[in-house]
Amino acid sequence: MTVFWGVAAIMVIIALLFTVPWIWRGARHRGTDADTLNVTVIKAQLAELDNDLHSGRLSGTQYESAREDLERELLDDLAHADAEPARVRSGRWAAGLLVVLIPLFALALYLQIGTRQIIPMLAESAHSVPTPPLTQQSIEQMVEKLAQRMREQPQDPEGWTMLARSYRVLERYPEAATAYQQALQRDSDNVALMVSYADVLTMANGGRFTPEAAEQLQRALALEPDRIEALWLSGHQAYQQEAWDEALDYWQRAAALLPDDSPDSELINRQIAMAAQQTTSPSAPDTPAAGAALQVSVTLDATLQAQVDPEATVFIFARAVDGPRMPLAIVRKQVRDLPMTVVLDDSLAMSPAMVISGFENVEVGARISRSGNAMPQSGDLRGSVSPVATGDPGPVAVVINQTVP
Repeated sequence: MTVFWGVAAIMVIIALLFTVPWIWRGARHRGTDADTLNVTVIKAQLAELDNDLHSGRLSGTQYESAREDLERELLDDLAHADAEPARVRSGRWAAGLLVVLIPLFALALYLQIGTRQIIPMLAESAHSVPTPPLTQQSIEQMVEKLAQRMREQPQDPEGWTMLARSYRVLERYPEAATAYQQALQRDSDNVALMVSYADVLTMANGGRFTPEAAEQLQRALALEPDRIEALWLSGHQAYQQEAWDEALDYWQRAAALLPDDSPDSELINRQIAMAAQQTTSPSAPDTPAAGAALQVSVTLDATLQAQVDPEATVFIFARAVDGPRMPLAIVRKQVRDLPMTVVLDDSLAMSPAMVISGFENVEVGARISRSGNAMPQSGDLRGSVSPVATGDPGPVAVVINQTVP
């Protein structure tokens, strides 16, 4: 507000400076300089008459007649001199009036054709600074500030939810799970929180559902049986447990709730077909019925076999070459199972929007986790092949022969 009125005042002052002095000077000059000018002109003309008389160009009669005319003209001009002070006062009065009218006219014009929004806009622009582009580092700094605020004000469930979502975007799934847990402690009947908590618990565990995740999904469906996300995840949890009938039931219920034009319909229909085939052909659980599928052969380099525990966890995964680092499909095994061949397909997707069939090329990899954590840690062993076309009939041979620094 202060900025706008300051600018307006300056503009009005400039306008007055261009008008008032001119009017003032004009009135003053009309009252004084006009008399002087008239007298000067008449004197010059009389002098010219005198010259014409002496040179013989005018006769005495002509000279006297012209002189009388000039003297009469001068008297007429001087007779109006009494009116000039009124003109001076009139000019001064007009100048004073303009000092008042110009600002009022400007304000009226602004209110008529302007917008009151410009005042706060100008004030905001005066105090605003260019916003720097967001970088990974700046995002992480903002998330850390939010985390610090939640440590200081832990009773805000919305703050914990925002923090959990931020961690999820950064793929910091264990921290996201902790934040969702904090939010649920303060909003225990929030079905959306339950489903999101179950989802990040699963991602933090390398795509394998934990008992806590399964429990959260059951709680969510007990409160809201038609929650599509809960049905879809429950179908995945049942599929991992090779409970084909349960998976088929969950996915069919979810498909019935989807709009006809939903982009998820194609994926869930493929998953339904996979589960349906497993119910009729349980002897071939690793053969997908539809969608993209990659056969992956995983072996451990012989020089590293003595360095790992046979009980250590092996994560076998596929993820987009150009895209999020979240796995498109993941299988969890143990070192004792090596060498092995597994199938990575759309049924193992961690998100309906992130499936193998949605990408032309993927990276296929395997990692031995010494801690069992889905997030890579120093000392883990790994191997990968990239890029791999999703239509490759395979098998894709992955050799675990590197150490995570």
